[in-house]
Amino acid sequence: MSLTDQIRDFVAGFVVAGISSDVEAELQFYADMADYYDSGFVSKDFIRNDILRYNQKWPVRRYWLEGDIDILNGMEADQIEVRFQIRYVVRNQQKESSGTAVKTLELQKTPDGLAITSVWEETLD
Repeated sequence: MSLTDQIRDFVAGFVVAGISSDVEAELQFYADMADYYDSGFVSKDFIRNDILRYNQKWPVRRYWLEGDIDILNGMEADQIEVRFQIRYVVRNQQKESSGTAVKTLELQKTPDGLAITSVWEETLD
């Protein structure tokens, strides 16, 4: 499997894992320390707690990739930067939110595959 295919599979798996109520399913995609949204460099424990909080706030979540995954730098780099667009619908008992977001990830090559070392997102609508 080419590195491009590995990256596509990794990103697709990461997006799907966000739908799961199993926090470990999403957490497995992260490196031990990651630059996490607006929180700076944090540990997996911090990320776990943030995912749990988000899942409690939005117990019903749907995400899907929209369009291609763009690889922003060379795949020979230590950190591979990728950008992709997702559509989302999240809901709780009081309200629903939906829209489009652009996520940017930095991925580190590991002996087991890839790991997220940085994640941020911009909501488009």
